[in-house]
Amino acid sequence: MYGRKPRGRGSGFSAPIAALLALLPLAAPGAAAQAWPPLPGDLPLARAPDSARVRAARWEDFLTAPRDAALAMKPRVVSDSGRSWELRVERDREHFYMLVLPRRGDAYPVYAQGAWILKRRVSDGSLVSAKVFLRSDPGTFARLTPDGGRTRLDVVAYGGVLRLGVPLPLPFERAMTSPLPALVELSAELVEWELFSPEPSLYRELASVAAGIRAALPGLAYAYDGAIDSDGAWVRLADGAAQDGPAPGLNCSGFAKWVVDGLLGPARGSWSSVAEIKSLMAAMGEGPAARGASLTRAYETELEPYYGLDFTRALGALAADALGGRGAAAGSPSMDVLASPPALLVDPGNPVNGLSGFEAYPDRFPDAGYRVDGLAPLLFMLASREPGHAYLAAISRSDPKAAGVRRWYHVAVLVPWFDPGGVFRVAVFESAAETGLGALVSRAGSDFAHLVRLPVARGFDPPAPESPDSAVAVRPDTD
Repeated sequence: MYGRKPRGRGSGFSAPIAALLALLPLAAPGAAAQAWPPLPGDLPLARAPDSARVRAARWEDFLTAPRDAALAMKPRVVSDSGRSWELRVERDREHFYMLVLPRRGDAYPVYAQGAWILKRRVSDGSLVSAKVFLRSDPGTFARLTPDGGRTRLDVVAYGGVLRLGVPLPLPFERAMTSPLPALVELSAELVEWELFSPEPSLYRELASVAAGIRAALPGLAYAYDGAIDSDGAWVRLADGAAQDGPAPGLNCSGFAKWVVDGLLGPARGSWSSVAEIKSLMAAMGEGPAARGASLTRAYETELEPYYGLDFTRALGALAADALGGRGAAAGSPSMDVLASPPALLVDPGNPVNGLSGFEAYPDRFPDAGYRVDGLAPLLFMLASREPGHAYLAAISRSDPKAAGVRRWYHVAVLVPWFDPGGVFRVAVFESAAETGLGALVSRAGSDFAHLVRLPVARGFDPPAPESPDSAVAVRPDTD
């Protein structure tokens, strides 16, 4: 058990070491594979596999066949324009599903890009809805629902409902037998379809930075309040003095500085200093007098609750000034992420039946940002819209022991990108360790993350100190 520590500078809420150690493996390299891993090789939506002619030709004898006949059907393979499609039926207690699946390699995955699944009721065979997979990921699809003489369209990505109930001026049968590009065209003014056609070559530098961080981790360790100054010296963030512990290292803020220094080095020829970061934080004018209240002023002075927020904004300003963007001169929020998140979250569940109930997701709060459990769809949208950015996340929660003061108690580095196979990835680095988005959500899902952009250019050259003699294995999630 580690001793009690000062509560400012992101020291946050302490947690037992055993519990923290139990959390880290959740997303560590080599962890158990996802039950439904994404598949590489997706195409832009305009060129995605499309079964429109198969669906039209098999509307009566397969997709809408009488219930008993449909439930008795055996899988079959049909061909259209040189592509093979598997037609098969699956069922659960209340529904059965008519699957039209494109061949992918030697298999017919149920969630391959271009797969269509028509959902019907076991009780009477009636049509309920249909799913079409926009990418080869079980949680990324469009859903069609009959609505009288029209059809309603929902769009879901990584647990976020990007659009709900978009009206299509087609009866359900027409929608079900239409090419996907036709549905895209009909809804183009209401759905940001471009999100689903990323160009993987635009993310090479992000992937390189993630790999560079990962490769350097064995030479780094955790140390409370630890950082590396512009001259490569191990220092304390509190006062810039030399670290005096048995093994030097980095805390969450110091590690974020180290990552940003890796970007600054090639761009401006020098790393950041603790002094210039503090100068930027002071110049931003962010402090208890500006953001506090009379009832909480004493806690704000004692706890430094805004430290993680101000620190990440200062790093973002330095990165913008050196690498392009909105510039340090624009003030503290110049690199803040202000995008609107999805209003709803959903657990897609099994890709065949999928889509359980919706959960309301809050809008972005000024300074607090986004609830952590909705970061996956938000990062997908950001990565698609603005290739070439990583993000600093300042994690916060209200402290009931301190009159509800919101405290930005932790900093993480998020690197979202699409790999060469088109698979969406998010690397998460915290306190000189790689964890993962699942691990972050599991321990801080109801907390909030304020995001600051980091422009990523070619080259990553962080300070490279000698490996500590005795690495500190425990990296608290609140440091």
